[in-house]
Amino acid sequence: MRGRVPRHDAYDLFRLSKSAPVTDHDQLRRILQALHTKAATRSLSIDRHSMAKPAIRARSKNEYPRLADEIDEPLPAFEDVDGFVQACDESLPWSIHVLPVVM
Repeated sequence: MRGRVPRHDAYDLFRLSKSAPVTDHDQLRRILQALHTKAATRSLSIDRHSMAKPAIRARSKNEYPRLADEIDEPLPAFEDVDGFVQACDESLPWSIHVLPVVM
C-alpha cells in the first residue's frame, strides 16, 4: 500500500454500504474487481488483509479525525468504520480470480 492515508476510502465505503447494503454475490465481485483495478493503476498488490495491516490502520486512525471538517454529518467512531471495513473486506469473494481492468 502507498503511504497515503485512506481515511476517505474507509468512510466512503462505510457510508455507502450503510445507505445501500450490498448482499448480492455479483455486486461483491464487481466491488472486488474495482478494488483490483484501482490497485493496479497504482502498481499495488492487494488481498483480503490489506486494510487490516497495522501500519495502514495506524495511519488511518491517526488521520481519521480530520474528516470531521470534510463531511456534512457527525463523524462516526473510527472503530465502527474500521470494523465495518474489515468485515466488508472479509466478505468479498477473494477466492475467485479477478483480472484488473487498467485504463
